[in-house]
Amino acid sequence: MTSLILILVVLGLTAAGAAAALSQLVRPKVMGLLQRMPVEQQANLLLVWALFPLLAGLMAVAVVVAPSVSAALGLTADHCLLHGTHHSHLCLLHPGTTPEIPGAGALLGLMAAGLVLSGAYKVRVLERANRPWRTLRRMARQAPRGPTRILETAQPVAATVGLLRPQVLFSRGLLDLLSPQQDRAVRAHEAAHRRRRDPLRLALARLGTTLHLPDTGRALYRELGLTVERAADEAAARIVGDRVTVAEALLAVARMRPVPAPGPGFTGNPLEVRVQALLEDAPASRRPWRGTGSTLVGFALALLAFSPQLHHGLETLLGHL
Repeated sequence: MTSLILILVVLGLTAAGAAAALSQLVRPKVMGLLQRMPVEQQANLLLVWALFPLLAGLMAVAVVVAPSVSAALGLTADHCLLHGTHHSHLCLLHPGTTPEIPGAGALLGLMAAGLVLSGAYKVRVLERANRPWRTLRRMARQAPRGPTRILETAQPVAATVGLLRPQVLFSRGLLDLLSPQQDRAVRAHEAAHRRRRDPLRLALARLGTTLHLPDTGRALYRELGLTVERAADEAAARIVGDRVTVAEALLAVARMRPVPAPGPGFTGNPLEVRVQALLEDAPASRRPWRGTGSTLVGFALALLAFSPQLHHGLETLLGHL
């Protein structure tokens, strides 16, 4: 069984590496295509792209184990019995048919330790960045309406914090310096972050980009950070009804030098790009394409449908090595 697990891990990492290399190759072209889409759709697709190597690795493993799982559930015949013993098998039901790899346990332990340490480091970085904000959220006073908390401090704060249950955090010092229309724009912007769960989106992207090549990972995370802010800007402009007011609110808050947030914040990312986008005409009213999830599910089902053929082909290839 140890050899089988090692083969599956190596297969998943190989698929993830291939996906990372492909991302590096097509990045300029795909980035250009994304720029033509509504910013809400850009944010969704950038998150999927950030997770692409991880999804590719998991899908490769799923394709290999699918025949075993299907046979165990009684949905299909036993793959090993159908193909006989003329080659080794990658089977969860008959692990003894998998070729033995010398030192498989030690290799698997080293790989697992590396993956766990890498993941633990990323989680630790996120936890340390968010720790002060959890403290501030506990100190803040619950607003009369909605998941908003107010800090009774003169230090300007405007941010959306929390992964699973995000809340909007404002300081009294910031709100008191805004005009009523600017106040409305800032609140609408942060409400959009909360509604779209942007803190969780950015945290998942940060973890997912660790499997990309470094420059592609940094570019994807930077672009996603800008896109989620622009999407919130557009949502605020629709609610306020005036794009210039949102731009003015951005500049007003930026002049206050607010506390930088670890996730989405009202003045996060290149301010000039966001202000320029707001001062331009509103984007054409195009309904964002909502087929991302359906397309991914369809592609996964298609791979699983062909999994017996792919599974057998991999077994045959391994038999010749």
